[in-house]
Amino acid sequence: MARIANNIAALNSWRQLTKNESMFSSSLEKLSSGYRINKAGDDPAGLVLSEQFRAQITGLKQAVSNTQDAASMIQTAEGNMQEMHSILNQIRGLVLHAKNTGVNDSISIAADQNQVDEAVNALNKIANNTYFGGKSLLDGSLGNRATVADVTNITAATAGATAPAGTTVIGVATLAGAVAERAILAGDQSFAGAKAGGTITVNGYTVTIGASANIGAAVAAVQVGLDNAGLGTTIEAVANGNNIDIRHRSYGSAYSVSINDAAGYWKTAGFNADTGLNVRGTINGQAATGSGLTLTADTGTTYAGTTVTLTGTAASTANTAYANSVAITQGQLTFQVGSSASDTVSASITDVRASALGTTAGGATGLNAILTGATYNLTTDPTTALSIIDEAINDVSTARAQLGAIQKYTLETKVNSLNVALENVTASESRVRDVDMASEMASFTKFQVLIQSATAMLAQANQSPTSILSLLGR
Repeated sequence: MARIANNIAALNSWRQLTKNESMFSSSLEKLSSGYRINKAGDDPAGLVLSEQFRAQITGLKQAVSNTQDAASMIQTAEGNMQEMHSILNQIRGLVLHAKNTGVNDSISIAADQNQVDEAVNALNKIANNTYFGGKSLLDGSLGNRATVADVTNITAATAGATAPAGTTVIGVATLAGAVAERAILAGDQSFAGAKAGGTITVNGYTVTIGASANIGAAVAAVQVGLDNAGLGTTIEAVANGNNIDIRHRSYGSAYSVSINDAAGYWKTAGFNADTGLNVRGTINGQAATGSGLTLTADTGTTYAGTTVTLTGTAASTANTAYANSVAITQGQLTFQVGSSASDTVSASITDVRASALGTTAGGATGLNAILTGATYNLTTDPTTALSIIDEAINDVSTARAQLGAIQKYTLETKVNSLNVALENVTASESRVRDVDMASEMASFTKFQVLIQSATAMLAQANQSPTSILSLLGR
């Protein structure tokens, strides 16, 4: 049927051409962008899934970065503590050198003391000036802190890493029938009147005691003998009526006194020995292990690792509670190490300033107790100074080990896990959104050919009405 008002063949060819051009344009967009889904109309359901994957990928990438930053912070803190370890070992060598009194004179010991003072000052500089960004790492601001509230009965306290969040005031109690004791041996020979000098053996050292006129002079004479034997800083003589007791200055089972008085000068002839007792008690009602005057909360308890050092009087009083004696404040770091809000890791960094190291042996001032003019300096008591140094080294070792465990088994493991998850989620998102270039190129070529064919057919359809002219006698 011949018509010229409506060229149906041309309209059909134009429709096919338009459709092919649209498909060609869509294929061209996919090939140019590399994505199968460029707009919601390409695949609505696929777009939703793809955007969920993309959000997860963004979170995983940021989590990897966060975790790596956390590891860098921990490594910064631990690296500076490594240098502190080196300094502490040097201090220990100086203390040992100062103890060699058979060779050293006062000038040599003073030189050692001067070096120790400078070394402790260097430790404090490291602790106070180690930063990551704007955060100070080693001054205790990022770790749990213990503050002594009952200064009458408690001399020092440190907070364990597992203390609960917030500020908590805890109590300490001694157990019934359990008290701390110093090793003590009581003499039974009267020194009420004048007495000639004599000799006894204390802890294997010969102690020569001068003549005395009364008990006061006798106690002084025994103490001089202990001092001359090199025992005066650890062992003391005290009056007990008209008799004299010889006891260790420190509490606990780590300390003992043995005396051999063959002549019966100080006590009935024979060998006598005694060992001190550790305090036994609880921290906030939970099990704690005693060492000397110090209680340490047991592993598995709420305040595990927390230490409380009692005064000699408090530790020697059985079955007594010292309520609200220590306040613990939790300071910790929270690292966002996952793509979800709840995927976090918490850590604390122990205070490693000199005042916080060696507090069991050195008391509230810690390592500062070995400085010039302090209680346990190299001239006054190098033996206790060595104990403080050894404890300080252990304190820093423990702090480094805790940070190392977090870095190795939490942060580095987390990075590996996140990278695996990132790889798998990215692959899933790619399967949904990325275009298959080979397949799309085949479609592109097809639509390119169809456009050319439709264009040619449209040209033919536009020419077909001219055949009507023959009917008009043209």
